[in-house]
Amino acid sequence: MDIRLKKLNNILLTKIVLFIIAVICIASSITMSINLIKIYDNNIINILQENSYYESQMFEDDITNIIKLFDKYFKDNYSSFNGNGPELRQKLETKYRGLKYNYLNIISTKSSIKESFKTCPAYFLYDQKLGAEVHPKEIANNSNYDYMIRKSVENSGSNKFIYLGFTYEFLNPRIEKWEYKKSIIIQNIYIIIALLAVFLITLIFLAIICGRKSYRDKKLHLNALDRIYNDINILLCIVLIIEWSKLIKDIYYSNYYFIEIVAVETLITSILGLLLSTSIVKHFKNKTLIKHTLIYTLVNKIKVLIQKVYNQGNTGKKVTLIVVGYSIALLLTSHIFPVTICIAVWLVLKKVRDYNDIKEVVKEVENGKYNCRIDIPSQGELGELATSINSINNGLHQAVENKLKSERLKTELISNLSHDIRTPLTSIITYVDLLKIENDKNKSKKYISILEKKSQRLKTLTDDLFELSKASSGNIKVNFDKIDVVSLINQGLGELHERIEERGYDFKINHSKDNLYVKADGMLLWRVIENLLNNIIKYTSEGSRVYIDIFDLDGFVNMSFKNISAYELNIPVDELMERFIRGDNSRSSEGSGIGLSIAKSLTELQEGRFYIDIDGDLFKATIQIPKFIND
Repeated sequence: MDIRLKKLNNILLTKIVLFIIAVICIASSITMSINLIKIYDNNIINILQENSYYESQMFEDDITNIIKLFDKYFKDNYSSFNGNGPELRQKLETKYRGLKYNYLNIISTKSSIKESFKTCPAYFLYDQKLGAEVHPKEIANNSNYDYMIRKSVENSGSNKFIYLGFTYEFLNPRIEKWEYKKSIIIQNIYIIIALLAVFLITLIFLAIICGRKSYRDKKLHLNALDRIYNDINILLCIVLIIEWSKLIKDIYYSNYYFIEIVAVETLITSILGLLLSTSIVKHFKNKTLIKHTLIYTLVNKIKVLIQKVYNQGNTGKKVTLIVVGYSIALLLTSHIFPVTICIAVWLVLKKVRDYNDIKEVVKEVENGKYNCRIDIPSQGELGELATSINSINNGLHQAVENKLKSERLKTELISNLSHDIRTPLTSIITYVDLLKIENDKNKSKKYISILEKKSQRLKTLTDDLFELSKASSGNIKVNFDKIDVVSLINQGLGELHERIEERGYDFKINHSKDNLYVKADGMLLWRVIENLLNNIIKYTSEGSRVYIDIFDLDGFVNMSFKNISAYELNIPVDELMERFIRGDNSRSSEGSGIGLSIAKSLTELQEGRFYIDIDGDLFKATIQIPKFIND
């Protein structure tokens, strides 16, 4: 008990730890992402794409802000070199220390002044006639370079010069600030990626062990939370995300943005979302993701209800229609309510009378009276039921007759089997006793010859019984192949030629083609044909003709064997197919009486058909085997 509790506590503790780690990681990564976006005003991607300060948004802001100051303080025909005007100079010195500038309208400037700006480590020189010249070249790669040029053109007269030179005093703090900002963003992004990676790893492990009570437990256990339908669960997750998004948006754009509030709201949402998601994972592992939904449950219940009505057949449909129709009729005929009730009572009593008639006949059948019939005028469901019960009576009567016939055949089977086994066995016992006392070698040889013959007869009977048992049970492996039945029959007649000649039979073979191929097992099909040929030799009148017809018949090859029996065939066809039934009632022939039964079983194993017909003394056996069709 302590060991089980310890295992339970271990996996429970693991689940709790993984859950806490997953919640903290996802909540922290989302909070950090929102905070980065808020701090850097949605410019994180642009900042990451910047390769230097000169390509940055920060540099573009510096240029455009300086130009805006110039446009504000200088109008028309006024020039400034290294600053004119105390207010402008003060602003530039305060905010843009280390900036060298020259702003001109209309009045031309000497080239020596322009060249002096090129001594700065970085410069932006704009001439309205000659265009812009910058250093270093990264400035031209700035994504907002065209915007800086447009700002330079604004509020211009007939001619305009803007010369800006950036000293190290101006550049160094800004480059350091830009590099620090980018490093902070990259560092935060790496932390967010690491948190998401840890979250994914813990989520995978949590998905693996959720629903288990121990590490070796293969059974999935659901709790109270898992009773929530999966579609409702997913809907709750969507609503949770939407409400969280609205709340974070309000906080983001308000004057009371605090990272702590965002973190708390995200943490609560993550806990609830992860709990609901874990429940969905459990149902996915349990293969009930679709089945445990409200929509599936409702649809399935409606389907089951419809199926129950449908399974009731016409009765269920009619009863449903009657109930619904009668309810509607009551509503429509409320003013003649008594008349409607009387009609309904009359109909019910009429059906009850028919039902009682059926019930009485069923009781008589139960007591063994199978000749009773139900005669009711109704043509509805009760009429069909009465017809079915009458058919059952006829079937029961026929079943009783078949049972009696089966018992008679079973008695004959036991009698015939006993006779066929006892006859050679008695002879063997008798001649063994004679051998014990016989001293004459010639007589002993004669006795031994008889013993050999009788034992061989007993062996043949036993082999036939064994083969019949295998054929009837289907315990024979069938190897289908392409077989030429015309050649197979000719081969069989060749092997039995001496016995055929001895009894003077004349075999007439008719076939539609020289080669007729079937899909069968060669050994089993040969056994069927051999049994039929042996049956013909044993029971056909000497010197008579035997006809073998082979032809195509609707996907089968039909083989019919016709001969005149040497014995009177006064046995029904179905009984002749029974085990140990032979055409000669004296049972003086050598056969075991199971050749036809074996042939029928082996034919059916090869997906074929086997029939026999008797017309007077004419005996006809028919084999139908599926044709071989090339793929």
